[in-house]
Amino acid sequence: KSVQGDSGHARMLPAFSGNLSNFSDALEQLADMTRAADRAHDALNDAMQGGRDYSRYDRDWRNAESRLERARIRTMAHIAGVSESRIRSLRDDGYSWERIARKYKVDPRRFGYGQSRYDHDRDKWKGVPPGLAKKGGLPPGQAKKFKEHHDKKHRD
Repeated sequence: KSVQGDSGHARMLPAFSGNLSNFSDALEQLADMTRAADRAHDALNDAMQGGRDYSRYDRDWRNAESRLERARIRTMAHIAGVSESRIRSLRDDGYSWERIARKYKVDPRRFGYGQSRYDHDRDKWKGVPPGLAKKGGLPPGQAKKFKEHHDKKHRD
């Protein structure tokens, strides 16, 4: 699986395949992804407060959050011994990472939860930060196109 590192270049998440060092590497990369998402969020806040164009920072932050959510789903599924779709379904149903960890008797710190001041907010976002969530998860610009198409379809 490819993830974008702090330098902006893609790198591979090691396969778990029962190898403890690969799993350790994956957890370290998950911690790196959390820090990258935190930095992206801080950069967005700085740009917004500074009155600068923040669209690039917004996009970077949303991408970092989405990558982090997918990596946490993958890691938790591995630790819990269940499918990724099962964990994703729980997240879609409103389960927090703490609740999922309790359900599978896993210490949340084992998959990097609770290390960031934004983790409780991330439980609400579930990989889709505010703004996209209220538009049904469509990318900026797509929600308007969808609405126009939908309205036209139902007028005819």
